[in-house]
Amino acid sequence: MLSTRLSRVPSIVSGLLLLLVAGCTSSDSITPYVLQGRQSYTLSASVSGLSGSGLVLSVDGANVEVPPGTTVQQLTVALPAGLQYSVLVASQPTGETCSVAGGEGTIGSANVANVVVTCAQTAYALGGTVSGLSVSGLVLANGTDMVAVPAGGTTFTLPAEVAVGSSYDVTVKAQPAGLACAVSAGLGTMPASSVTSVRVSCTDQPFTLGGTVTNSPGITVANGSDTVSVPSGSGSSSFTLPQAVAFGSSYDVTVQNVPAGRACTVTNGSGLMGASNVTNVAITCSTDTYSVGGSLSGLSAGDTLVIANSNGDHTTIDPTQSTYTMNEPVAYGASYALTVLTQPTGKTCVIANASGTNVTANVTNANLSCAATLYTIGGTITGLNAATGLVLQNNGGDNTAISARTVSRC
Repeated sequence: MLSTRLSRVPSIVSGLLLLLVAGCTSSDSITPYVLQGRQSYTLSASVSGLSGSGLVLSVDGANVEVPPGTTVQQLTVALPAGLQYSVLVASQPTGETCSVAGGEGTIGSANVANVVVTCAQTAYALGGTVSGLSVSGLVLANGTDMVAVPAGGTTFTLPAEVAVGSSYDVTVKAQPAGLACAVSAGLGTMPASSVTSVRVSCTDQPFTLGGTVTNSPGITVANGSDTVSVPSGSGSSSFTLPQAVAFGSSYDVTVQNVPAGRACTVTNGSGLMGASNVTNVAITCSTDTYSVGGSLSGLSAGDTLVIANSNGDHTTIDPTQSTYTMNEPVAYGASYALTVLTQPTGKTCVIANASGTNVTANVTNANLSCAATLYTIGGTITGLNAATGLVLQNNGGDNTAISARTVSRC
């Protein structure tokens, strides 16, 4: 009777096999116990190189998920001696390939921990097509990985494969003599397959130089002696200079014939011509104007003060106010220079911060301060000779000692 029961244990256990999904750090964490009179054991695997998620192992047909970073994974418990087991990869982790060694065997008289799972990043080739390459010298690179493309070459593959999920950026490391080669579709993230879509085109022709003008007042755009007119208009207008620029040559876009009261600024306007047309020169023109003024002190009602600006504006200042503003504003990017055109009677006014350039905001610190005009009082003295002690007084308080033979003012 007992022998009959024991002979049925393997089939009973294999049908009721308990799988642990939650990880334990060691095969010793489960204490073997007796099942129907027979000793039972655990099955574990050592895991190396696993950094991604998604690894699923199949243990006798049941799935066990293995988290990233796992080094030891307990697969089952309560396996009786003599039971055969099989461990396979049911699902690979993202961007990696895992293999199983020692995945088949029979439970003996001890815990089994000789299943080895080894994972490594999956990598694929990076390359593409080349057109117009008539001479040698072209070197393409992805970081430090480089490949030389021979004259007449139409395809390329970089030597080092790129791991799935890693970024790549194919660039021209060296240009062939007399040609300019440009890369398109060279930047991306490596999928789970080879990349063959990078395109490299080479030409011996120069490249165009252009961009856009916003709110053009009617200007001339220039690169040295090469010019193009952009008519007035609101919004954005595109332009391309007539003369193409050779690869590697310098360019410097400027604006000419800007109308009075307008200002234009250039961005991305200078550099060395690359291996493709330049279309990002941006010129922005403005009709914005800004006021010029500041604080006011020292004036009294009835005082007359007139201030002039370099733009021809003459402004009469209200003496009862604590601040003033010139009548005419100045344009964006323009300059100003204030002077006192008419001083108030009996007073002298001065202007702090009276001038400025490249105005891009209201000017509020051209401060005016006025004070009574002072005059000296003096004359000549005769007959004093070498005598001392003469003191002259003005208005009952301003005392001035006079030295002998000195013409003095007090």
